[in-house]
Amino acid sequence: MLKQTVLEDLKESFDTAYECGESTESVIKRLGTPRDFVDEVLQSADLSEKQRVYLSRAKVVNHLQLLQMRIKQLLLIFSRWANIEPLDIWCP
Repeated sequence: MLKQTVLEDLKESFDTAYECGESTESVIKRLGTPRDFVDEVLQSADLSEKQRVYLSRAKVVNHLQLLQMRIKQLLLIFSRWANIEPLDIWCP
């Protein structure tokens, strides 16, 4: 249901913009970054408290997974710089 609402809102935004002569690039710029767009959608969505808690936890998990990926990238860069095998760092 939320997915359908978001798609309908996006379609309406673009249709209205086109009718007023606005370009696609202008609409995208106005909508902001994907993260800003999602935050705005979630704030205005008709969600139960349980759904909001779930989504906020999912967001935290997503950030932690991203952080984990960045740490692995940094370890790989460091291992190349130090001329050691990456597994020596990851699995002592």
